[in-house]
Amino acid sequence: MNLSHWIDRSPAVLSGHYETLSMTRVYFIDAAIADAQTLINGIEPGAEVVRLWAGMDGIHRMADYLAGHRQLDTIHLMANGSSGCLYLGNTVLNQDSLIRYVEPLHRIGQALKSSGDILIYGENVAQGEAGHELLEGLYWTTKANIAASSTPLGGTHGWVLDTLVGDVTSEIGISSSALDTFSKHRVAE
Repeated sequence: MNLSHWIDRSPAVLSGHYETLSMTRVYFIDAAIADAQTLINGIEPGAEVVRLWAGMDGIHRMADYLAGHRQLDTIHLMANGSSGCLYLGNTVLNQDSLIRYVEPLHRIGQALKSSGDILIYGENVAQGEAGHELLEGLYWTTKANIAASSTPLGGTHGWVLDTLVGDVTSEIGISSSALDTFSKHRVAE
């Protein structure tokens, strides 16, 4: 797989060049994800992969990057999480911070087609009342269908996004061999 699409460029430099792309899926992978390369190697062909660096506001980075995209099927967010929280770059997205991110979250949602999905691969993000509130808030601000996990991901837990808000139709677009290898590396740590 050609990793030249592992983007670390300014969104302003890329602005206006997306409308001719036929991408239907974008994966945002937070820098804190250990062994992210294993996952990247297993991502479906034709998908775009974008890194969210530790020192940047992950929500604004995604919104800026997606500014020229339209009619995406799915946005995949791969980041660390906890009950009702998602960690993207230097941003903690939770029910309390949602209000500060309404505008960029709305722009993220505009990149999706009307039936588009956001799949969140962050452990325990959907867990408990805080998790459900975060997913509902994302649903209303992005107008996207949302899927996330209320349990750990990988290993014996599998890769099940068990909590849905809206009519989620997208599937995990990473090969099972990459998911298995990633899970084994996590268990070994």
